[in-house]
Amino acid sequence: MSGFMAWHLSKQVKRFWQKLALFWQIFLITWLVNLIGMLLVAMLITKMQAQRHNQEIFLAHARGQAQAWIEAYEAGEHTKNDHQRHHMAIWITRTDTGEALVQRRYPPPVQALAFTYTSEQGVPYQIWVRPPRPPKLMNDWLEHWMSLQLVWLGLLAALSSLVLSGLIIRPLRALQAYVQAYYQEQDLSLRVAPELSARHDELGALAREFNTMAEYVQTQALQQQELLRDVSHELRAPLTRLQVAVGLVERQLGAEASLSQRLHKECQRLDTLISELLTFNRVQQQRLQGQNYQLNTLVEEVLAEIQIEQKPRPWQWQALSTSSQGYTDTHLLKRALANVLSNALKYTPETALIRVCASVHAGYFQLDIEDAGAGVAAEHLADLFTPFVRLYPQQASGQGLGLSITRKAMQRLGGDAQAYTSELGGLGIRLRWPQQLPQAVLAS
Repeated sequence: MSGFMAWHLSKQVKRFWQKLALFWQIFLITWLVNLIGMLLVAMLITKMQAQRHNQEIFLAHARGQAQAWIEAYEAGEHTKNDHQRHHMAIWITRTDTGEALVQRRYPPPVQALAFTYTSEQGVPYQIWVRPPRPPKLMNDWLEHWMSLQLVWLGLLAALSSLVLSGLIIRPLRALQAYVQAYYQEQDLSLRVAPELSARHDELGALAREFNTMAEYVQTQALQQQELLRDVSHELRAPLTRLQVAVGLVERQLGAEASLSQRLHKECQRLDTLISELLTFNRVQQQRLQGQNYQLNTLVEEVLAEIQIEQKPRPWQWQALSTSSQGYTDTHLLKRALANVLSNALKYTPETALIRVCASVHAGYFQLDIEDAGAGVAAEHLADLFTPFVRLYPQQASGQGLGLSITRKAMQRLGGDAQAYTSELGGLGIRLRWPQQLPQAVLAS
């Protein structure tokens, strides 16, 4: 019955503690630690004062005993070493002659209390008396407590610091892990764990705000994706009719007419834009399909396909010398790599070298695609992956979505894409993704 009551009481205390604000939790812990520390200090001071008071009483009693013995000795009532009537261990020596009047079989101990006395005859004496022993149990306990008191205080301070650190840092680390997972996994459905968001303190409120923000971001992202998909699909029908009309114009004016060529070119650009919008939306929404693959073989296949579509160019391919076995969504990986290679071919001179280098770092595959073209200014490298951003519109024929699709694809695969200045003098794009596609990413 008592065990059940203790368990019920602990549950009530825990429930009450969880409802307290973080401020009051920290306040109560700090207050209790200070209170216990002050009680320990008060106990120490009280003990020292009691010892000093008892010592003064004992010393006064010892002075009276010694004075009575010396007066009796000088009156001839006692002889030397006649100390049988004493109830305490005492040593008496004449200071002027060094003669021991009361001498024990052993010298005065180090902790003996010493004082001087001058008799009525003017004879100086040096007196030692052994302090009384407290009860053995109490003495042992006090000595043990005094020897460990500082240790206890240190342990108490460490324990309180540990509790405070865990109270504050543990939920903050949980929030940090959530934010990292939210960014790295690109899973907008992630939410803070219920045990953290259900707290009734400031950290619980912060967790709920994170969940509200994540809900808003997910809603906005889904609406944006739906808008892109709907607009792209809705544009398909009028584009088809426009292409039919352009065909009729070409038949009337001739395919070589400038107006026909201009209309045909604009239709192609619009068709490419719609296709890229659909691809950009599909990359974010499609379910991943994992397949086993060899990285060297996959890169060589993409290079072969690109070279068929383009004029012969100087290539340099540095394959992996070790095993290149991996598991990922190869369709998405090929699309990301093809976009980077197409950009390298599109924005560099025909004589510029393009180098593709594969490597492995701590369980991650890495592909560096570098060219010897004009490159991009360092302050604009991060803008390359922003949708619809074209740094040099007069030189670019695309829509500014190619590298955006590449980064989205790599992030879906649990990796990322980064831009840097190549050693060849042009632009370098680094693709990095895990050798084995994580199950958490595959299920997203």
